[in-house]
Amino acid sequence: MSCVVSATIRGGPGTGLDRSLVDLWNNAMSHPAALEKVPMTARRESMVGALAIAAVGAWFHNVTEGMGTASPETASAVLPTIALMGWWWFDRSRTLWWATLVWIGINLLVGAILSIVPLPVWPFVPDQSLGHHLAHFAYGVTQLPAIYLLWKAHGSHRHDTRRHHQ
Repeated sequence: MSCVVSATIRGGPGTGLDRSLVDLWNNAMSHPAALEKVPMTARRESMVGALAIAAVGAWFHNVTEGMGTASPETASAVLPTIALMGWWWFDRSRTLWWATLVWIGINLLVGAILSIVPLPVWPFVPDQSLGHHLAHFAYGVTQLPAIYLLWKAHGSHRHDTRRHHQ
């Protein structure tokens, strides 16, 4: 099964984050063995901190939207992130890197971006108020530190690999 992702890159030099993530996804989908080449250079403390920020963002969004701290919606958004924090504290495997990328990607794409759009697939009609948009903006921004650290770890691995093969 092959799935190719494309993206429109805007901006000048230094805007390669989204291109690198797209390249990473496309490489993994076309070469399953690439999953074994994912780096684990991300520092444990940095990633745990970034995941804590992501969990607070999900919690903040849900509480400001009236779902409550102990609601199933809040628990399903926050508890997996907390589980990933614990996993990062004790392990830094390739599987963990991918699990983190997938989970934070889902939170960013579905939770922060798509769920604000009134799509017919949602079992709810999203509020279109400024407060709701700001809650989603905060939710999305709090996912970015983890994405950045994952991307940075991947980029440092690619740089190291090129240096060793020359």
